[in-house]
Amino acid sequence: MKLNERSLAFYATCDSPADNSGFLYKRGERHTAYHRRWFVLKGNMLFYFEERDSREPVGVIVLEVAVPTGEAAAGDGRGAGR
Repeated sequence: MKLNERSLAFYATCDSPADNSGFLYKRGERHTAYHRRWFVLKGNMLFYFEERDSREPVGVIVLEVAVPTGEAAAGDGRGAGR
């Protein structure tokens, strides 16, 4: 299945429910400082936006294989990135 930028942006912002969402810090590619981004997980796609109310995602991370580690794997619900 091929996805283009337009269809990914639509999927990221459509009314289908997100599996999870919230703010995380992401390291920039050019400037290696950490930036606060709004993340939305839908299936195996993790979309990130500049702000919570942004209309289009800045990028997407496709999660093909994810293995939980640390405190998040223990099921405490807090995650490792506090």
